[in-house]
Amino acid sequence: MKKLFVLFALFLTACGQQPVGTLSVEAVEDMYKKGVPVVDIRVPEMQQETGVLPGSHLITVFDSNNRFTPDTFNRIAEIAGGKDQPVLLMSETGRRSSVVVKMMVEQLGFTQVYHAASGISGWQAQGKPLVPPEQ
Repeated sequence: MKKLFVLFALFLTACGQQPVGTLSVEAVEDMYKKGVPVVDIRVPEMQQETGVLPGSHLITVFDSNNRFTPDTFNRIAEIAGGKDQPVLLMSETGRRSSVVVKMMVEQLGFTQVYHAASGISGWQAQGKPLVPPEQ
């Protein structure tokens, strides 16, 4: 039975199963326009390089050694107004934010956390607004 479960998990991974809360750029834009808070989880150097969504909260989730930074999830919950309130995460390509969303939902009890499947790169490619990050 355990082998069957492992094989099923590998099958879902191989098929590109999308993590919970994955959104298109259009869906992110719709939620953003409705006032859902946006948290840019990239390192400051990446935020400076491309810019950020206007009004984004800047919280680096991973440090330069790819370790979680302290108190990250409490800060995100505070920005959202609680673990049961909607919040959008943005990373460069959507890869890191997908990992963070999955962990927040499965391990930390967040119920409405989302991310852009293509990250800031996809947002930028569609000509959506970006501004320099506020220091």
